[in-house]
Amino acid sequence: MKRSYYKVERELFLNSTKMGEDLYKKFGFIEPKDRAMVLNI
Repeated sequence: MKRSYYKVERELFLNSTKMGEDLYKKFGFIEPKDRAMVLNI
């Protein structure tokens, strides 16, 4: 159940930022905690 929540969260994040998309391609996943880190760069 957690993973499906993260999946939705991840898709929303990737749609909102190019940097998130680049990180997804590099690492294969982005956790919600990482979203905050990326947006704070």
